[in-house]
Amino acid sequence: MNFKPKLHKKLRFKTHFQILSGLSLAIFFAFVVGFLSFYYFKASFEVAAFIGILSLLITLWINEALPLGIVSLLPIILFPAFGILDVKSATSNYANPIIFLFLGGFMLAIAVEKTGLHKIVAKQFLGYFPATPKGVITALGVASVALGSVLSNSTVALLLVPIAYSITQDPLLKTRFLLAVAFGASISGITTPIGTPPNLIFLGFLETMKFESISFVTWILMMLPLSISMLYVMIKLLSYRVVEEELKIDSFEGIGVSFEHKKLIVLVGVLLLLLLLNSPIKPIYSGIGLNENILLLTFGLLMFVPKIGCLRWEDSKAIPIEVMFLFGAGFCIAMAIANEFRRCL
Repeated sequence: MNFKPKLHKKLRFKTHFQILSGLSLAIFFAFVVGFLSFYYFKASFEVAAFIGILSLLITLWINEALPLGIVSLLPIILFPAFGILDVKSATSNYANPIIFLFLGGFMLAIAVEKTGLHKIVAKQFLGYFPATPKGVITALGVASVALGSVLSNSTVALLLVPIAYSITQDPLLKTRFLLAVAFGASISGITTPIGTPPNLIFLGFLETMKFESISFVTWILMMLPLSISMLYVMIKLLSYRVVEEELKIDSFEGIGVSFEHKKLIVLVGVLLLLLLLNSPIKPIYSGIGLNENILLLTFGLLMFVPKIGCLRWEDSKAIPIEVMFLFGAGFCIAMAIANEFRRCL
């Protein structure tokens, strides 16, 4: 009778122990790295403190002793406390325009998932290719790249994995189909600036450092040849020695294109058109001068407008706020590095 309460207490104690041990390890690393930087490498107090805090953050992000969002907010407290950044400079990074661009992208991704538009896209692509293992691999790879060029590639992978998993019961083919989605999503990450979060962090860093940013079209023109080459090689490798047999694909039976799907397709199409028209092609075309961050956020907010979008405020709970805090921490660290570099000069 007393077994379950004791087990629950034991598990709770173990969780508390893991948290305390993770925190202790992070603080130990921070102290050791900061101490060595200050006394052994003769760094200034601010530089040594920054390196120690960075070690603390990295260790906590790895061992997950504290939630991701909590750790990502620590620079707001620690950087001003040790004179690395003032409070205003530290907090301004959490309102970086790139973060709002990504917020708009999250809203669009939630709308795609809620309406099931990703299934419609996958169905269409599968219809363009033969119902063979190689055809399915090609369709999933192309769909993953196409969707991942507009939405976050990690989001696209999560949306398409259940589809790839349900096409066949053959373990070997199932593995190849899942890899097609995974590799396609990775390839899409370099195809457009909004394909993956690190791209946005890079653009945010350029903006913070007052460097000239890379336009939407310029990025695509630079990356598209590489993306197509990688997609071709990926299809060839995953299709190697597969038996070209006809597959019975019944995953999309009963899935039709609704009015909600058409509305969302039109909105995404208009967004892409505006992004393309907004991108300057120097010296031929100077663009229409819109802010891409505001543009994407606007279309994200349109998803909540009745008769236009399909989202309600309750759907906003699916937005990963902790990831946005992580971006803010990244921008904050980049600003601290730039400040310390200027001090050294």
